[in-house]
Amino acid sequence: MLFYRKSTTLNQKASRLVQLHLSETERLRNGLVNIKKDDAVALFQSMIRSNPLPTLIDFSGFCKAGRWDEGAKILKDMIGRKMVPNVVTFNVLIDVCVKAGRLEKAKEFYEEMITRGVAPNTITYNSLVDGFCMQNRLGEAKKMMGLMVGSNCSPDLVTFNSLLKGYCKVKRVDDAMKLFREFPERGLVANEVTYSILVQGFCQSGKVKIAEELFQEMVSCGVVPDAMTYGILLDGLCENGRLEKALEIFKDLEESKMELDVVMYTIMIEEMCKSGKVDDAWTLFCSLGLKGVKANVKTYTVMIWGLCKKGSLSEANMLLRKMEEDGNAPNDCTYNTLVRAYLRDCDLAKSAELIEEMKSYGFSADASTVKMVMDRLSSAACLGSLGLGFTDRECESFELRGKERFRLRDDDVDDSDTECQSFEICSASSPGDCWFPENFFTPQPLRVLVFRLRTWLF
Repeated sequence: MLFYRKSTTLNQKASRLVQLHLSETERLRNGLVNIKKDDAVALFQSMIRSNPLPTLIDFSGFCKAGRWDEGAKILKDMIGRKMVPNVVTFNVLIDVCVKAGRLEKAKEFYEEMITRGVAPNTITYNSLVDGFCMQNRLGEAKKMMGLMVGSNCSPDLVTFNSLLKGYCKVKRVDDAMKLFREFPERGLVANEVTYSILVQGFCQSGKVKIAEELFQEMVSCGVVPDAMTYGILLDGLCENGRLEKALEIFKDLEESKMELDVVMYTIMIEEMCKSGKVDDAWTLFCSLGLKGVKANVKTYTVMIWGLCKKGSLSEANMLLRKMEEDGNAPNDCTYNTLVRAYLRDCDLAKSAELIEEMKSYGFSADASTVKMVMDRLSSAACLGSLGLGFTDRECESFELRGKERFRLRDDDVDDSDTECQSFEICSASSPGDCWFPENFFTPQPLRVLVFRLRTWLF
């Protein structure tokens, strides 16, 4: 009886150990969801100290979580423990580095695998070619393709799609088309990704007619356009002043059996707003729920932008609160859009209130917003209405000091788009460092607010 109890206890402990290891393994293989970086490192190291040792699949999960730097350190530890890395291990590291924009580090891993006698395969080369193309280093991408062929790895459709994307990215669409026309002699058959890349490239280059022809060629060749392709075409048509054509295609899509996602609806709502069809955009926005489509932050933001453009600031502000109720937290673009609208309306009090709110959430003002703050607070119209006695000379000095403070230039600002401006508005190392002084925009009487800014700049 005693032996039975001891055996049961041991079995329970063993079972718990197995379950613990399995749970750790699953957490690694599932991309370390909801786990802090330091905890992830400790988790993997504890697995190394335990038995059985973590597998290369576990290591892959660790790297795919974006922990490529820790992954590199652990790779050395794995080698020291006689866990020989294979091509899969190196491919994971290279892929993660490429996606993180650390192309030089990816090259180091490529050279390391060559040194260790691990032969790169097609996946290895495709990751590197794509990385070079995304950084506009097309010459190096072609050299990598040469090494690929020299290693008896045949470039495939993925390889050439990356090259097409690289050409289109730098507006070399004619070179992209030339390469595309060589596909048959290379034994390649274009897919929906290929055509989507080309349609987008020609649209972004302003050659929307060729983009439409490519789309028609795609259909005639039996390649079925997916939602991504249609989204690219609709966006391209709208950006090139072909809204009516885009609406025609969009209407056909709604009547078809294709399931349209929120991205496509957001594209159309945004373009309607840009073209002054804000009421139509609002109607479409309000119909999303009936269509089973849930609006996201981008959808709300472009609709708020449209309402602001129309001058319906109260409705835009109500929509801001509605999106919060619906579980869509406003982002920096949402707040900047509203702040600029109230600044245009010369409502400094409401602008200051929103800036304080967005600051409390850790968001920064973008270049357009900062310039508009300077413009409004330095304008005789706004300052004069406060009865603070600012002279014209002081107002002009106010604006110049503000621009100097934030390194702003007049050509830095474009308020015609719904996207946040990505200009460098100060010499700080991060956007958060470009913010106003502590407690600067607190909701105090407006006179105190302006006097604080005056003191801060002067």
